[in-house]
Amino acid sequence: MADVRARVHLKVGSKSDIEAELLSFNGLKTEKEHVALIFKSADINQTAPIVRMHSECLTGDVFHSSRCDCGEQLDETINKMATEGGVFALFASRGPWYRSV
Repeated sequence: MADVRARVHLKVGSKSDIEAELLSFNGLKTEKEHVALIFKSADINQTAPIVRMHSECLTGDVFHSSRCDCGEQLDETINKMATEGGVFALFASRGPWYRSV
């Protein structure tokens, strides 16, 4: 069972203008800390929220490395969920550099 360790309201996106709630949690099979962003702007007629599971990629997500499209996927997901609502789950990986270096 996952344990929520913190809940924080913040603004995300490339311009930091999209409101979301960040949940920090652990207790899955790995001992690592994971993060979920919850976007409140869901359509009231939506039967199920949009969910995107994403493995962390420091070089792609933060530095927008040309070796992968993780940063582009992250930006696209945040923009889509800003209008449609949803949950974005970011799972800690084996190490911060392994994906796109």
